[in-house]
Amino acid sequence: MEDITSLCKQYHMPAVAICDRANLFGSLEFSKACTSKGIQPIIGCIVSLPHPNKEGQYWELPLYAQNENGYQNLLKLVSDSYTAITPGLAPHITWENLNAHHLGLIAFTGGSESLVGQFLLNNQETDAIQWLQSLHTLFGDRLYIELSRHGREEETILESYLIDCAYAQHIPWLPPIMLTLPIVPCIQRMKHSCVFHQALT
Repeated sequence: MEDITSLCKQYHMPAVAICDRANLFGSLEFSKACTSKGIQPIIGCIVSLPHPNKEGQYWELPLYAQNENGYQNLLKLVSDSYTAITPGLAPHITWENLNAHHLGLIAFTGGSESLVGQFLLNNQETDAIQWLQSLHTLFGDRLYIELSRHGREEETILESYLIDCAYAQHIPWLPPIMLTLPIVPCIQRMKHSCVFHQALT
C-alpha cells in the first residue's frame, strides 16, 4: 500500500482504485492508506455473472463505487454473490441482482474474459453488441469500454473491435495506459475517451 500511495503523491494523482476479484478484502486497508495521505480511494470489485448461453460458465464485470450509494450496492452484490446462490456454485450474482443494485456504480466492459470480449473473439458480433447495449441501457454514462495491453494476443485482436463499438454505440473507452499500470490514475480528457476521476465527482 505504501508503494501505491507514494506513487500517487509523486505523480500528483488525486485518486486511485483497487479492484478485488469476487471480494472486498483489501478495501479497508487500502482506504485507510489512501485517506491518510489525502488520496481518494476508489473501491471496486470484479463480479461474475452466469453466461447466458453456457450453463455452469461465468463472465466477469468490473464495478466501481461512484458514491456512497454505489458502495452500499457493491457491498450488497458481493455479499449476495456468496449468500444468495445455490451451495457449491462459484460466487456470482444474477442479472436481476445487478438490475436491482446498479445505482451509484461505474461499470467497465472488462477484458478478454468479459462476455462482450468472448463474443467478439468467437465472431459473435451480434451477441456482443446486444450485451453491450444491455449494459449501456442499465448503466448509461456510467459504462466504459475497457481496453488493455498485457501482451496477450486476444487483447490485440479485441482492441480495434472495441474501439469501433465505442464509437458506434457512443460509449466512452478507457485508454490502455490506464490499465497497464498497477493503479488507475486520473488522466487528461482525450477525444471520446474518459476521465475516470471526473465520473466520481
